[in-house]
Amino acid sequence: MVETDSDRMAMLMDWGVDGALKRSGKLRKTVKGIFDSAYTEVDISGTVGFTSTTPRFVCKSSDICGAEDSDSLTVDKQVYLIRVVQPDGTGMTELILEKQ
Repeated sequence: MVETDSDRMAMLMDWGVDGALKRSGKLRKTVKGIFDSAYTEVDISGTVGFTSTTPRFVCKSSDICGAEDSDSLTVDKQVYLIRVVQPDGTGMTELILEKQ
């Protein structure tokens, strides 16, 4: 179990990537997080489903204090719009992203 901010940072240093958090196009800060854009199946109540990606970035809540929906995050030269900010209550926050 991750107990402290230092423990969280150690985990992110091992597996994380850098993301540039911007508001109104201006860099606020660079944060370390775990980026994922796995395919998920979407069921639209038909006989044939389809797949879609849902890009996500998990980082320390303290690193993105004040981040809002519609801020942007750039990961590996790709810009994403932050659609949802979801703190998990353990000191980590998941950002649900939309590719721009």
